[in-house]
Parts: sequence; structure tokens; C-alpha cells
Amino acid sequence: MANAHWVLGAQQLAAADHPSAAQCFAAAIESATAATDPLLLLMVSGCKAMVAMLDKSDDQARDAFVRVLAEMDQAASDDAREYARQLRVALAVFSRGAPASSP
Repeated sequence: MANAHWVLGAQQLAAADHPSAAQCFAAAIESATAATDPLLLLMVSGCKAMVAMLDKSDDQARDAFVRVLAEMDQAASDDAREYARQLRVALAVFSRGAPASSP
């Protein structure tokens, strides 16, 4: 179920409907937590933090986003590193011009 919420959140983010995207990512976090899927939990947590960064609705969102990326980068999993890359690219795309390597 977490993936379904994530896909819908991504669509809402693409439509610039940040409140709806945040709700979808929050639901994805709940589902990933219940499913005990730590990698998916990191991914959707990163997505939710990214929305808050874009909205400037949470002063600590950037710190949360950076923590997610750090955990993914340090994981011994190719999937984790790929998710981190995808989050960086998404932030660059949705913030219109930020370099993909930041944060």
C-alpha cells in the first residue's frame, strides 16, 4: 500500500499540489512503517521532507532530507543509493534549477 500512496504523492507533487502530496507521503510513511520496509520508509520520508522544503512549511525539513540521503548513501544496497539519487534529481527538478548534488 505504501507504493500506491507514494505514486499518488508523486503525481500530486508533479501537479504542484503540495498539500495533497504531503498527505499521500504521510500515508505512505504509515504503510511502510506497518510493513516494516525500512528502505521504502526512508524513500517516502525523503519525499515528504522534500515537499516541506519546497513549501517552506517546515524549518527542519532540509535537515530531515539530508539525514535520509545520508542514511541511503551509507547503506550497502544499490537500491538505497539509487533512491538517494532519485530524491536528489526530484529536488532539482521541482525546485527548478537547483543542482542535483545538493543537498
